[in-house]
Amino acid sequence: MPKIIQVLVVGAENDIFTELNEAWALNGGECHSVADISGCLQSIVENKYHIISMYIPTGEEQRVIQDIAKIRSMTTVPIVTAAPAPFSSELRVAVFDAGADQFVSFPMPSHERVAIARAVIRRTMELDKMHPAHLTILIRRQLTICVEQRMAYVRDQEIKLLPKEFDILCLLAVHPGYWHSPAKIYETVWGDRSDENAPDALWSPISRLREKLKAAPDVPEFIESQRGVGYRFIPDFDTV
Repeated sequence: MPKIIQVLVVGAENDIFTELNEAWALNGGECHSVADISGCLQSIVENKYHIISMYIPTGEEQRVIQDIAKIRSMTTVPIVTAAPAPFSSELRVAVFDAGADQFVSFPMPSHERVAIARAVIRRTMELDKMHPAHLTILIRRQLTICVEQRMAYVRDQEIKLLPKEFDILCLLAVHPGYWHSPAKIYETVWGDRSDENAPDALWSPISRLREKLKAAPDVPEFIESQRGVGYRFIPDFDTV
């Protein structure tokens, strides 16, 4: 067990977070709070957490189930969910199917919730020793990419990409601001060094990719093109 257990708490009201934070502090833990899925995805990229604690408000069950599935697609960190009683068995099943590792009800004494979470962490650490897992996650402004899972999200919306579209996106996003010639992209993605085919072959998939990434009118452009130069992923500090 780690010396200090890092806990990411998602969607908890202030009084619930305060109680849980005090309980974890007595059991070698340190809690960090985020309000929603966007904050959660950003946090799991920037920091190492040992467990994610998610709260399911009454009336928002379907949204949280979708959020659990998104988080699970991005990380192997164990997820413990909590919902106010009473709740249906269908909700428990849906939560587990979405990717949660444990489901608890509240009100429940905070020290019991901590004990359950610690048990989940122990099991996960034992499994990780036998089957180590690693996921590469790229966050570029409002775009989140999980390379191994071949998934991309703009804000909280999953973007369905064709295989070549995803490969082009990853190639550009790994090195934001760097210009890639059509020939280089074509060689990397298609495995073909024929320069003469590159511009025509790239026009359609990159056009579709840019259109799909524009999930809403106020979503910024991610990919820039320049005649005679190529394409680049627009860096965070730049705009067009």
